[in-house]
Amino acid sequence: MAEVAQRIVAPSFVRTRLRAFDRTSRGAIAQSVERFAAAGVALVISVVAARRLTPLDFGYFSLVTSSVALLVPICTLGLVGTLVNQMVRDESRSLGWMARAMAVRIAVGTLIGLALLAALLGGWLARESAVLIIVPPLLGLTTSFHAFEARSDLVRLAWIRVVGSVVALVVLVVAWFRPSPGLFALAFITMYVVPGVVAHRWVMRGQSSYERVQWSEMRPLVQRSLPLIISTVGLVLNLRIDQIMIAWLDDVTAVGPYAIATNFSESLTFVAAAIAASHAAGLTRAHVLDGADVAGDARHYDREVGLMYRKLRRSGVATTVFSVVVGCAAIPLLYGPRYLAAIPILLVHSVGSFWYGLRQGVSRQLIVEDLIWLSVYSQLLAAAVNIVLNLFMIPWLSGLGAAISTLVSYFATGALMIFTRSGRHIGWRFLGFSGRRALTPSHQETA
Repeated sequence: MAEVAQRIVAPSFVRTRLRAFDRTSRGAIAQSVERFAAAGVALVISVVAARRLTPLDFGYFSLVTSSVALLVPICTLGLVGTLVNQMVRDESRSLGWMARAMAVRIAVGTLIGLALLAALLGGWLARESAVLIIVPPLLGLTTSFHAFEARSDLVRLAWIRVVGSVVALVVLVVAWFRPSPGLFALAFITMYVVPGVVAHRWVMRGQSSYERVQWSEMRPLVQRSLPLIISTVGLVLNLRIDQIMIAWLDDVTAVGPYAIATNFSESLTFVAAAIAASHAAGLTRAHVLDGADVAGDARHYDREVGLMYRKLRRSGVATTVFSVVVGCAAIPLLYGPRYLAAIPILLVHSVGSFWYGLRQGVSRQLIVEDLIWLSVYSQLLAAAVNIVLNLFMIPWLSGLGAAISTLVSYFATGALMIFTRSGRHIGWRFLGFSGRRALTPSHQETA
């Protein structure tokens, strides 16, 4: 009788939806908590480095961390969303896809590491940047993260990432007694590479054998991911080129305040990344369920997309307000009076982080709908807008000018999609309108 009552109160499709919502919500919460802790550790590293290093050395430290952020998308080869998508679609061979992608990443990372070593020996790479050599090969191990994402097991992945933050704190203690830009950068790098090692051992535990994926099968996936590599590099250039251009057009000491403001404004963008990651598998399943044909009934997919963007907007408003209030009070307290120039930069960057968070949802949608080249064009256009504006704004307003340029470029990445035929619905979603995927007359009749 109780079971019958439960079915009356909660029909099967409602219970299924609630279970899916609960799974994605728990994953998003776990990822948000972990990345909040990681952002806290990164903030501690930044504060200690600013206190222990001179403004010039802190500027060099910021340039090294920017280089790390640029290496990550290059070494992952864009095999993030596309790989998770393939692992969800071919679940029986998910480990085989992961292992093949990892082998490709490690091989490319090794070549990049050897190139960095040659640059160091040739005097083209600063001695403080020598720690970058070990990063590219080890980033290949982070491929194991995608096994957890494909299974929507983001809670366990969050715990694995915590290990990297703990090890980073240990390295930070060593850097406190022996301060140098390279050692502080090593503490930052630890948060990237250590979780990859732990995740790989966890995924392969007890897996003595699995169905292999041949290179002939992997090649099309890599080719499809090639535009995503360019898109991601364009995004990172948009995020990190500012610090390089400030050092070039202004002074290395001006990089420090800008890096501080960037750290505060980006410290909570992990919430948007976690929300988008928690919906990755759900978007793919909903897209498969509705059918890839744009003239088909896309109500499941549209509902999933709408839910993701609602979460992104609410979290974006909350994190923007939080970063402004807390950042303006914390910068003088933590970094001291010599970095007060970071406050106006933070105000501009915090607004930009809202649009950056929405761009996480756009990226997921473009991958699921196989519109990767559109992502390439939008990211490259945004990077070009940022670079061109920086050439005029940095000599005029220094770091504040770079922040304004970045704000404009963030908005441009999504808003300009309304002028494209295939991505117009995504652009409208980005701007807060309905933006349904199916736009043909046949679909409008069925809807």
